Amino acid sequence: MKLLILLTVVACLQVSATGYGQTVTLSVKDIPLEKVFKEVKRQTGFSFIYTRDQLKSTLPVTCNLVKAELKEVLSICFSNQPLLFIIEGNYVVVQTKNATLQRPSKPDSLIDIRGRVVNENGEPLAGSTVIAKKSNRGVSTNNQGDFFLQGVYDDDVLNISRVGFYKEEVAIEKQRFFLITLRLAVNSLEETVVKGYYSTSKKLNTGNVVKINGTQITNQPVSNPILALEGLVPGLLITQKNGLPGSRFTALIRGQNSIQNGNSPLFVIDGVPFLSDNDALTQLNGILANSPFNSLDPNDIESIEILKDADATAIYGSRGSNGVILITTKKNKEARNSLSVNIARGWGKVARSMDFMNTQQYLEMRKEAFVNDGITPANNTAPDLLSWDQNRYTDWKKEFIGGTAQTYNTQLRYSGGSQFTKFSIGTGYYKETTVFPGDFGNKKTTADININHKSSNNKLNLNFITSYSNENSQLPAQDLTTYINLPPNSYPLKDASGKFVWREADYSVGNPLALLTQKSEIATDRLTANSVISYKPINTFEIKANFGYNKISVDEKNLSPMSAQDPAYAPNGSAVFGDNFIRTWIIEPQVSYKFNLKEKLKTEVLAGSTFQKTQSERKLLIGDGYTNDELLGSIAAAPYITATNSKVQYHYAAFFGRVGIDWDKRYIINVTGRRDGSSRFGPDNRLATFGAVGAAWIFSGEPFIQKALPFLSFGKLRGSYGTTGNDQIGNYQYLDSYRGTIFAYDGQPGLSASRLFNSNYSWEENKKLELAAELGFFEDKITVNLNYYKNKSDNQIIRYSLPTQTGFTDVLLNFPGVVQNKGYEIAVNATLIKNKNFQWNAALNISHNQNKLISFPGLANSSYASSYVIGKSLNAFRGLHFTGVDAQTGIYQFEDLNKDGKIDNDDFDYLGTTDPRYFGGLNNSFSYKGLQLNILLEFRKQLGRDAVYSYSGFLGAIQNQPVYILNRWRQPRDKAPYQQYSQNFTSLASSATNNISRSDAILTDASYIRVRNVALSYSIPAGWIKKMNAVSWKLFLHMQNLFTITKYKGHDPESQSLSSLPPLRMITVGTQVNF
Repeated sequence: MKLLILLTVVACLQVSATGYGQTVTLSVKDIPLEKVFKEVKRQTGFSFIYTRDQLKSTLPVTCNLVKAELKEVLSICFSNQPLLFIIEGNYVVVQTKNATLQRPSKPDSLIDIRGRVVNENGEPLAGSTVIAKKSNRGVSTNNQGDFFLQGVYDDDVLNISRVGFYKEEVAIEKQRFFLITLRLAVNSLEETVVKGYYSTSKKLNTGNVVKINGTQITNQPVSNPILALEGLVPGLLITQKNGLPGSRFTALIRGQNSIQNGNSPLFVIDGVPFLSDNDALTQLNGILANSPFNSLDPNDIESIEILKDADATAIYGSRGSNGVILITTKKNKEARNSLSVNIARGWGKVARSMDFMNTQQYLEMRKEAFVNDGITPANNTAPDLLSWDQNRYTDWKKEFIGGTAQTYNTQLRYSGGSQFTKFSIGTGYYKETTVFPGDFGNKKTTADININHKSSNNKLNLNFITSYSNENSQLPAQDLTTYINLPPNSYPLKDASGKFVWREADYSVGNPLALLTQKSEIATDRLTANSVISYKPINTFEIKANFGYNKISVDEKNLSPMSAQDPAYAPNGSAVFGDNFIRTWIIEPQVSYKFNLKEKLKTEVLAGSTFQKTQSERKLLIGDGYTNDELLGSIAAAPYITATNSKVQYHYAAFFGRVGIDWDKRYIINVTGRRDGSSRFGPDNRLATFGAVGAAWIFSGEPFIQKALPFLSFGKLRGSYGTTGNDQIGNYQYLDSYRGTIFAYDGQPGLSASRLFNSNYSWEENKKLELAAELGFFEDKITVNLNYYKNKSDNQIIRYSLPTQTGFTDVLLNFPGVVQNKGYEIAVNATLIKNKNFQWNAALNISHNQNKLISFPGLANSSYASSYVIGKSLNAFRGLHFTGVDAQTGIYQFEDLNKDGKIDNDDFDYLGTTDPRYFGGLNNSFSYKGLQLNILLEFRKQLGRDAVYSYSGFLGAIQNQPVYILNRWRQPRDKAPYQQYSQNFTSLASSATNNISRSDAILTDASYIRVRNVALSYSIPAGWIKKMNAVSWKLFLHMQNLFTITKYKGHDPESQSLSSLPPLRMITVGTQVNF
């Protein structure tokens, strides 16, 4: 922390030392005039306004000037050129010599126009080029995005462009003021992509990197920005666990590589590795397991880049084995004072859920179950039939999860600075409630500051970012979705006085409302700070250092009062208090050098190192035996106290390097390597080396291709191969360990062995191969990306069973198992319509991944025999073959595979996998003047767990059932999908029920097409907001999980859980104003 404070002081001192001299040092020989423009802009900050056509007949420039005045330098460079220059403010306007303009027939056909250029969020775009085509006049927008053009034709056409954005053309049509919105060019070849420690353009990239911009994220009303990636990124499979505030998710990039260990990608926020494991944050049981990404504000994110192949990830070594997700937060790029205000309000309901029986249907099921079992109902087995009100009906689904969740979101950001120092300060507040009855939900407060400074000669750059978030979550101890199957005629859960009711007619089904008083609370504080210092002694040589710090502290509390428990059992209260603290330091110095071996041969060399240390501490206090609920908040008041604690340290170090070669922007080679060291392995196996090579051929740059395929605007073939490692195995796993037991000897507590020492295991290794083609047609109006990959992960680290006489159950070791993931990814982007006022863009991506266990020696005789199948997915499902309902007996039947006359585990066979066969998304974007509409569809083709066959309980027990099981067997010769009703645990139906849950009957079609997001926005015309002194004003309507098309009968085909709250349908309205 002291280091970060020092860096901030240095930045402030640099502000006062800034100079403003506009001199230029230029020593060049035979270089294009455009490169002179770029070098002058780098040294002075002056922007050049010109067109490509103006440069076609220019001559190379040779000069040797030292600290010369800007005008002198330009005069020399423009001598003997067919061009003239005019200096206007901080701009240099280039004009053609002897340009003949068509004279208007009437003097009043020349007008002066003004305007403002903004992005889709209404933020000004400084440095945009505005050119009146017919009048041959142009200018760049200032820091406010404003422009002013004099003497242009009133029937002229404006051409507006900016790097990284789609070009726009606007007819003047005698108008005098314009508000022009440029849309981010997602597929722009000149767009910068970040590959960890260096960046390149999308055109020259040799690896697989997908970039998602901030607008695509903020279009979706989610508190967790990672969830906004669903359906947008080929090869990235994100699955939301439930619909609770701050809920967890799983993220897989190109499948599961490791049999037992971590398969999550590496997440990096502004250069600092981020804790992505939800379980590392929480200790207590219950439904409250917040994702750490919930502490991020989606509005603060500039972009998210997903790195997938070896070329893109190998420079991260072992940390990049499962892919890398880089999150870049917003930084102020303009030297103007501005204020952005974003206010939104949202409402959420359960999007879809199963329909259950009404009271009459339920009672019919119960009566039929007793008849089938030949048992007479009694008060202790059938109070719903004999004692409870037969006409009473309660829709428990509506009672427990039928409420309306609400969200409140307010964001403020102030930015400003000067030409050399820029800053931005932001703060936000977010609140989300639940659909459960009661005051539950999640509150989040965020704040951040970033400072960017560069010296007047552009040699020194300093960037400092720090962000803080405080999150408080409070939820019931259990998800009430579990209890929506209570009998529909069950007793009221509260009496007239508001007291909990636990039974009726001396029979209890519990009281879920009482669980609302069992509260789980989590308070999370996160502080992340990052500082990057770079210095360029010369233009081609850079020294850089990255300093990062991340701290997460979590306070947990789980209180179970006596009032939340059935008083018939004389309960006592209990309380659990958890305290977690995780701190990470990272320092990454590096140097880079760019040089030309020949005129067209560009070379870049990068070398650096990483030093990382993570410390975590956990404390857990359990108090039991409370006799007064008022004392639950005090651990000291507990009659019985149990305390545990742990401290863990993780050390990581690495050296890395990169060499990139570019020949004439057509042939590119990229070589990366990394030497890793991790404290998670034994002393003799802590070091490993990983690397990759990537190459690309931009064949569209070949003259013969340009002649033969004139419709092909861009074509690139690329490939990569490399290795990465995996150390996601936990800390100290190679050491032997012991745990306490309840047994004592001579009054001393005993110890039992829990882990056997083994320091010989080493890194898992993942070998990655990729071949790809990137194509653009008709001036990139249509782009197609085709990717094929094949990854093999071997040297698997697993727990292998040991003979009982060793005293240990298993040992952690390397095993010669091999896991393969191979597949393809296709992405197609098209501009379908583009005219004066209307534009339609579409983006389709589809991915197919095949996960397969290639090798596992001795699998049949190991403890993993029932879990894995050679040649099948790691998520293979083994079980019985379901043959249907016996038409005579009405009982589920299964195939006796080994023909031994009985149904048991020996009849298990491979049944299938729940891995998606393919998945993807379709994004359509429509714009008409100030109106913008985005529609995102997400789809998956997959098998899932059947809602009934995997449902716990008998068809006929004292709990409600889905309405479609009314289609059951009733008499001999009936053909039905569901067996006869039964409530007898000793009947044939009972054993059949147990078998159905481990048969292929539970695998059903869970494919779906979901309208993941609809975002509608309207930018109010600039003329209307002039009086407010606002730059832009936008109104928006966002809809999430609008509807789902699926054959799946359960709550949700994505989460596939009957006891977890399904994802909510969210509708959000809001406004964003920029001043």
